[in-house]
Amino acid sequence: MPAAPTPPPKKLNPLALPPYTAVFFALIALVILGAAFASFLPYSQIGWPLIVLPLTLLPLRDFLHGPDREKSSQHFRLPTPAEAPLQQAVNELSQQAGIHPPQVLINEDGSSLYAFGTFRRHFISVGANMAEILAEELQDKDLQTQKTARALLAHEIAHFANGDMQRAALARSMLKMTLLTALVSIWAAIGFVSVLVQIGPEITSPGFWDAAAATTGIPGLSLAWMPETMRAQNPHLFDLLANPAKAGDYWRFAIFYLANIFIPFLMAVPILYLFFWRKLMRVREYYADLRAASWLRDSQYVIQAMTLHRALTDVRPQPKSQGPLLPQRLLAFSWPASAGMLAYHPSPEDRKKALRSPLHLFGSPWRLAFWTGVAVLLLEIILRSSLTLIYVAQPAPYLPLLTATAVFGVWLLPRILAGESFRSLLKTGFQMALLFMLVKLSINFLDALFLGLAAGTGRLGALGHLVDAYLRSMLGGAGAESGPIFGGEFGWAQIVDWQIFRPIAYYLFFGIPLLTGVLAALIKLMQRALTWYRVERKMITVFWSVLLVLMGVQILLAYPLANILFFPMIYEWTWETTLRLALGLLLALIGALWFRQKHGQHAHRCPKCGEFIPDDFKLGQTCPHCHYPLHSWLIATYL
Repeated sequence: MPAAPTPPPKKLNPLALPPYTAVFFALIALVILGAAFASFLPYSQIGWPLIVLPLTLLPLRDFLHGPDREKSSQHFRLPTPAEAPLQQAVNELSQQAGIHPPQVLINEDGSSLYAFGTFRRHFISVGANMAEILAEELQDKDLQTQKTARALLAHEIAHFANGDMQRAALARSMLKMTLLTALVSIWAAIGFVSVLVQIGPEITSPGFWDAAAATTGIPGLSLAWMPETMRAQNPHLFDLLANPAKAGDYWRFAIFYLANIFIPFLMAVPILYLFFWRKLMRVREYYADLRAASWLRDSQYVIQAMTLHRALTDVRPQPKSQGPLLPQRLLAFSWPASAGMLAYHPSPEDRKKALRSPLHLFGSPWRLAFWTGVAVLLLEIILRSSLTLIYVAQPAPYLPLLTATAVFGVWLLPRILAGESFRSLLKTGFQMALLFMLVKLSINFLDALFLGLAAGTGRLGALGHLVDAYLRSMLGGAGAESGPIFGGEFGWAQIVDWQIFRPIAYYLFFGIPLLTGVLAALIKLMQRALTWYRVERKMITVFWSVLLVLMGVQILLAYPLANILFFPMIYEWTWETTLRLALGLLLALIGALWFRQKHGQHAHRCPKCGEFIPDDFKLGQTCPHCHYPLHSWLIATYL
């Protein structure tokens, strides 16, 4: 008698875990909004309304108006009775997903299938010729043909069910409005200073304000107090406005100071768009495939839907009798599809691989560590501008290390749940921490390289003049009347100490061990928590609780001690330090007691029969006593 076939290995269900697309959305938001909210810091050199409001309200407005722009730019119509099966299938799949059904719109000029919308407004665009064929296949007598067509629609609906449509659209609006805000602000800075220089002698004279009061027609109104009020606010600036010839290079410094706030944003946005946002777009396709496969209970329908989609997109609508105008033709030009890291969509082979092995969608740990380092590096470059000048004397390790802790923890979680060994996970975590730190410190290594080249070629004096000019510009021209800044208040010894030696020593000799140790604790604790079979889906809450406690202990306990050790010229031991250390120890103690109590209560106990289950958890494991499936919510529900 032939042996029974071996059942296929169980596959992890990424839909039950924190979404990986949220990681890339968070990294984009970290760079843009992290820099914007830095204007609230005490040492910020710009008023927060000038940067926070444009970078928060404008992206939100652009995102909410996105569907209206899309509908106005395309020739949409509602489905005809012959195309009604499209909306019917969408309604049925949406009811299964538990979301509000998207409105199907037929695109007279398009030949593709895509979803667009906001939090509450959901739409699916279907090309006219594609709609006709797809509606026929939904009514086909062959069940496999029907399910393949439904898989195509399920993929688009999954974008809304997963929340990836909103993340991708909001991130795109954030990048778009940041770019426009930076360009407009730089133009306004140049124009404002130029106009101010031209009219400076007039607005500082009493006669100008007397004439301005007369033009209002208000009897008895006098504005003669304005010049003296302006002088009291800033005597040096008032003198320069009244006598432009005395300003010298001041106005050029002022223009650079204002423009330099937004120039780093212009550098960051293309990188975030080309690599981070497009990565988010690729990852969301994997999630949509997985969601569609889980609804249909079979990944083969999703794979067949990929072939059907390629066939239907080749069906082009018939050209109109009147061709488009030349500008429309130019705008309709499309570049060849990007590949690799610049692609909007993963290749069909990668999508099929992710369906077979869901861990594939999380990508390489080295790439994630590299791009996380790039994100915090972009934020540091922005903060080194005129936005927060004093940041150069405030090495703040909190945000970079906490960002790496959260991002790497989310990436490691699927590997922990899949049963990868502690030794393998720890090795990966250490390598990620090392690569992240090297990328984060690249700006400090470049500082050391430039300084070494200048010293080796005898150009330290010229470089000192350049640094002095830069510092003047960062201060908006302040100090132009009082001699050089560099070489007076501080010199090369301070730059080498603050910007090269101490940051590199901090992140290499403290940051790497700390980050590796925190990841090791997270891995070990989660591996033990996986034996809490009774908590079921609350395991994700356990993960976030453990991660937040570890991050809190870093903030309250580890960082204050390291800051005092590595940067004694900035941080000193105060009663606040003692209080933070005490709170850190208390948090660690409470977290340890909570974990121990939960472990004693839930560990190795079957949620059905309550019997003891030996050994550690393995994906697909059942209770040896009653054969109840353990953590079945972690297993993919499709074949």
